[in-house]
Amino acid sequence: MPEQRWSTLIRGQQADVLKDDSAPATILLLMLIDEFGTECLDWEPETLQLEVKDAWSIELPQTNWDKVYALMTVLTTNLFEQNLETFTHVCNALSGAGADFTTYDPATVEEMSTAIGEIVLLDPPEKGNFNFSDEVKTYMQVRLAYEGFITPPKMLAPFVEALPPLPEPEIIPPAEEDYKAHYNAQRERILEIEDEVRNRIQEIITRLQKLPLRFANKDKIKELAGNAARVLATK
Repeated sequence: MPEQRWSTLIRGQQADVLKDDSAPATILLLMLIDEFGTECLDWEPETLQLEVKDAWSIELPQTNWDKVYALMTVLTTNLFEQNLETFTHVCNALSGAGADFTTYDPATVEEMSTAIGEIVLLDPPEKGNFNFSDEVKTYMQVRLAYEGFITPPKMLAPFVEALPPLPEPEIIPPAEEDYKAHYNAQRERILEIEDEVRNRIQEIITRLQKLPLRFANKDKIKELAGNAARVLATK
């Protein structure tokens, strides 16, 4: 196939991926790194947007830019771990809900679990743990209590178990059958969230293997696949 035709074909396929508002952040960012190199992680947003428009002649959906900037923030700063506002915006963005800095949009248990699962895939923290601030860990615990979780999903468990339990409100103990029903419903919800995280990770790897990259880093792809295998094996 002539080089020009090949390049046009690849550019079209890449543009389709970048415009897809369902594309995970990892896929979007790896495509940009494949095109511009890791130095693009340090570019100003305006510069990156101009380079993308010049390379593909497209405008990315704002939700996709939110995903890209969120993941870049995780990779280049410690704000995701240390600053509650940044943590919340990153969780919202990686879930596809966007990052609206003009309003307060609390991160749900599902959004937190999904975001941490994707970040672990791309950039596993040292020794499998994050250095979350007490403020962020307390938020996790409060949000779990607010949503009625008795125990946390696996992605959040390491960060809330070390904190003292929240004080129990003084209420009449529920009937045993009511408690069992509530426990079973919450257990089912936990399993749904954990399945969602595994499905997202599997989706990222499946899409990555089909991604029209120009300079595919096979070692990096192999590393991501290995990370995914470890996360998917956690049940």
